[in-house]
Amino acid sequence: MFNTMDSLWTDTVETLLERGDIRESRVGKVKEIGPFITSLSNISQSFLLNKRRKLSPSYAAAETIWYLSSRDDVKMISAYAPQYVNYCNDGIAHGAYGRRIASNTHENQFALLIKHLSQEPNSRQAVITLWNADDLWHTVNDKKKDLPCTLSMQFLIRDNALHMITTMRSNDVWLGLPYDIFAFTCFQRLIASALKIQPGTYTHQVGSMHLYERNWKAAKDAVQEVHYPNHYRRLEHEWGMSISTSWQDDICDTIQAEEQIRKHDDVIRFPLSPMLLDLVACCSTKWNQNLLPVSPMLREGLNNAKAK
Repeated sequence: MFNTMDSLWTDTVETLLERGDIRESRVGKVKEIGPFITSLSNISQSFLLNKRRKLSPSYAAAETIWYLSSRDDVKMISAYAPQYVNYCNDGIAHGAYGRRIASNTHENQFALLIKHLSQEPNSRQAVITLWNADDLWHTVNDKKKDLPCTLSMQFLIRDNALHMITTMRSNDVWLGLPYDIFAFTCFQRLIASALKIQPGTYTHQVGSMHLYERNWKAAKDAVQEVHYPNHYRRLEHEWGMSISTSWQDDICDTIQAEEQIRKHDDVIRFPLSPMLLDLVACCSTKWNQNLLPVSPMLREGLNNAKAK
């Protein structure tokens, strides 16, 4: 169990470098461990601040908003990461999480989950499914470019806190893990806010945690960064539980605000949730807008991303 994303990520990278088995993959050698499990005790520290890795707050925020938009076309997300078009078919990402959360059932899975936990807070059945039977068929038959790495997300209310367990079939520690945990803990906070309880621990379990050979040298350099526990005391920030409208309305406002900022519109309706507002503010930095997130954690991330 780790208190910060930096300590969780550093430990995972060091474990892969020191004890990972070298295996072949479709795109080169990897160091791999699995099954793998790790946990974050404080999800307010869920953004990686390693100065060598230089995670992009604007992309992390945009990806999270894209998931919340329920879309599977890559028009929006490719504005932040043009390489996304290489992982889609005819502009559509087959494995897009947002579309799967919205359409795996007759109703949005977030909505069903919130409804279910509101009625049965002790439930063990609050599970969002992202992988489906068709994905295995596509794996065998037509080799889709984008199959979901995440299989499921389970939510448990225990001791009046919402705990989250994400299960992934595969996870790249360098490219994917930091962005995944940031987005998923945003989901956790959003659902906790809708349920009017505090978020609890976040647990991340993976069948294959790996590090590609092309990133071995950079990863070795990144884990050399000195980790100062006291550094994070000034970064502690709770986004709070203030979704003043319904959570669906706040998500709609977030999606609209991001689009308006990207298109440089003058009139913008901002979301009321501090967390979602900070996501919009991070996106705005991509387009040279003068919005800054309230969260010291994300401000630190922006400073890291700008540093040469």
